[in-house]
Amino acid sequence: MLQITKEKLFDLGDRVKDNLVGFIHDHASNFSGKYNGLGTLLRKETGRFIFDVKDPCHSLNLIFQKSLEILPSKITGFIDDIHNHFLSPQRRAFLNQL
Repeated sequence: MLQITKEKLFDLGDRVKDNLVGFIHDHASNFSGKYNGLGTLLRKETGRFIFDVKDPCHSLNLIFQKSLEILPSKITGFIDDIHNHFLSPQRRAFLNQL
């Protein structure tokens, strides 16, 4: 990942490298690993602190996926039916009026 960052980002010029303050990722160890994660390697490469932010949306997505797996099929079917019913803009407008 560091090599890709160097080739695709840092080769754009020193201004890009100097302005890098952090990056956001999906909690993968190759990004956030303590010894060989991209954040650690970027800190060594730039010689300064780089924010290493774990994306909260990814966490929420995993939570929702796991939650849906344990719901009974009747409930997920009901959710699908409601969702499909309100796909049309007219039906959504009517729902908003209610």
